[in-house]
Amino acid sequence: WGIIRSTSGEPLFLHCLADGTPRPRIYWTIPGGHTLTRPQVNGRYQLLENGTLVIGATTLHDRGNYFCRARNNVGEAGLTVPNYSIVLYTRVYSNVIHYVFFL
Repeated sequence: WGIIRSTSGEPLFLHCLADGTPRPRIYWTIPGGHTLTRPQVNGRYQLLENGTLVIGATTLHDRGNYFCRARNNVGEAGLTVPNYSIVLYTRVYSNVIHYVFFL
């Protein structure tokens, strides 16, 4: 994944794709340890039916590790998305974009 880019104040989409029989369910664990286990909205986090995690209004505070798991009754697989470096783009009305890097 490397650097994850987002525009400050705009949503960020983290995709987790899985295939299997029976169809696996997608789970996301967000920084702080809370796990989203079904399509839902939890604060600024939204887990979509297709397994995509949406982070609303991205800020510096969204840094951390996001863990995606796919599970069915046959087994489980997981992937950690190290969100260690977010590049936030701030829009300015003069059509100039300022780049802000956070590590």
